[in-house]
Amino acid sequence: MWEILLFISLLAGQLGRIQMTPSIAFYVHDIVIFFYLLSHIKKIKVSFFKPLIIAFGVYLLFRAGTFVGFLYVLRLFLYVSVIFLVLQSKKTQLYWLKWLYYLGVGYAVLGFIQLFLYPNLRNLSYLGWDPHYYRLFSTLFDPNFVGCFLVVCFILGLYLYTGAKSKLYSIFSQMLLLVALLLTYSRSSFVSFFAGLMMYIVLTKKWIYFFLLLLFLFSLFYFPSIGGISTEIGRMWSVTARVTNWQEGTKLFLDSPIIGNGFTIRRIDNSVLFILVTTGVIGLIGFAKLVMYFIQSNFRIKKQLLKTTYFSILAALFIHSMFVNTLFYPQILIWFWIFIGAISRS
Repeated sequence: MWEILLFISLLAGQLGRIQMTPSIAFYVHDIVIFFYLLSHIKKIKVSFFKPLIIAFGVYLLFRAGTFVGFLYVLRLFLYVSVIFLVLQSKKTQLYWLKWLYYLGVGYAVLGFIQLFLYPNLRNLSYLGWDPHYYRLFSTLFDPNFVGCFLVVCFILGLYLYTGAKSKLYSIFSQMLLLVALLLTYSRSSFVSFFAGLMMYIVLTKKWIYFFLLLLFLFSLFYFPSIGGISTEIGRMWSVTARVTNWQEGTKLFLDSPIIGNGFTIRRIDNSVLFILVTTGVIGLIGFAKLVMYFIQSNFRIKKQLLKTTYFSILAALFIHSMFVNTLFYPQILIWFWIFIGAISRS
């Protein structure tokens, strides 16, 4: 039952956001995860890279900075904890992988509906949302993060295709994800897609997918720019804004390079820079150890194709995180840790 509730609450995206104060908000999926953890706390065995998580976690809490920062860090650990729920679940690995894939397809379908009924986000600019115009942003209200979802789910779909009973349905779902990805007009997602798919092609030597990649790249330059300057592939205003953000983030990091500034600052368009700004070099070392653990875990996966899929998704996520703060985005964090839990069951 909880898997269904979590699926629905994640699909709700920003529509499931509950704003308590101007600086404090939580999501419906936060409630679902919290109560599921509470009801299964006795069954969870925390032995999975326990020392590293504890050490890194204590440091993050130490650098929380404010009460809001403290709540932010607690929510991070709430999302990480879903891995234990998946590990102790009676559901199969294939169930969880399909669950993750259908979540991406769900965002794509809702994105098409949004593009038809609500293509303009400019009227919510006063709430802090970027004024996306005729771009697919689904229920997440951000084409970049939706694009990342579509990329990792497409790569996962390549793995699921090999064992699919209906190849036609799988091809249709994959094409649905690709068209939705194009309609996000998210260049960070396009670069991420290129990196992830190239990794998959090189590791599997399935060069037929290279023609798909070429077709996708060709489509980028001939896909209609239905939203004017908002959807032009060569738009520079967003690039300028991102470079300015990186420059400001670098200055903040240099103010406190060793221990960081705490989680009082969260608007950084680069996950690595975000870690440096909030937790400093010490935090980056802890994060690097986690990344190394994920890379080393790749070699312990028995299924070769699943191993390739895992590594390709890691590559896509890392590349995407260089342009926006992908690795700390709530829905993507949850997706990632469920994925880690699922493949760890092999």
